[in-house]
Amino acid sequence: WQSTGNNRDVLLRSGFVYFRYTPGFHKPWAPQFFVQQQIDEGRGLQSRFLMGVNARWDAITKRRFSMQWGVGVMREAETWNRTGNSSDSLGRVSFQLIKSNTVARLFYRPNPKCEWSWVNFLQMPLLSGRSGVRWASQISLTLQAWKWLNLQLNYVSMFDTHPVVDIPAYYFTSSTGVSLTP
Repeated sequence: WQSTGNNRDVLLRSGFVYFRYTPGFHKPWAPQFFVQQQIDEGRGLQSRFLMGVNARWDAITKRRFSMQWGVGVMREAETWNRTGNSSDSLGRVSFQLIKSNTVARLFYRPNPKCEWSWVNFLQMPLLSGRSGVRWASQISLTLQAWKWLNLQLNYVSMFDTHPVVDIPAYYFTSSTGVSLTP
């Protein structure tokens, strides 16, 4: 989760929680179930909830490099506030869709102290007259500083050809972080 601002004005409060379960994880083909909750109050997104299932394929699995593909279906429910103020219920818009979900993940570990991953999601409505394509991308670089301390750089972006409310079609968040490993 990220939060930037003060008590009166939220400049950015965003984040997501993602849970993925893959029975038969080490098999080349496996089902994958997922749930995601997301907020981005600074831009007016009060809630985006996703749940779905994919068929995941390990296309390439090497010691330093791997590539996975997934294709499936998901249900998405969004609640937006056009004012961008989470306490204001005026101008609230809710929308639910059934969408296709295509995932591509690249992972590269050039050495034991450096990892790079790039995950792309391509989503399109299925059972709706509403058209539009969403492309979400996450790029992460993790560097091991000490045996128990990692530094991380992240870039998360989204391009939505038909957003629910009038916001820019493309937006991004970059962040840095640390993680502790016991």
